[in-house]
Amino acid sequence: GHAINSQWTSAAIAQAIGVDEETALLMEIDDNTGPSSPGTNFSYKVITNTGVSGSVYILSTDSQSQLNLEPDRPLSFTNVRVRKIETAGNESDYIIDVKEGDLISSTGSIY
Repeated sequence: GHAINSQWTSAAIAQAIGVDEETALLMEIDDNTGPSSPGTNFSYKVITNTGVSGSVYILSTDSQSQLNLEPDRPLSFTNVRVRKIETAGNESDYIIDVKEGDLISSTGSIY
């Protein structure tokens, strides 16, 4: 919310990456990507310390997302898309909403 409130980005195009403890996201740009489209083609992998089953969460918004960030009011932020990438490579997509400070997920779980 701070990046949007400070006008570094807008609610319609905001993106973020969340990483579980003892977990890392490795990303590599494909060598075939031309200079006119840097970062268009990339590969990624989630790694963790031994015995840890962490995940990475890619969050993004779109034109349907709405942010309500007012002083002395609980945060509200709707239609935040989440892509969860597990260490095993499994991926799942879901939507979260924050309504007056309460997290609500389209799957019933915020993780």
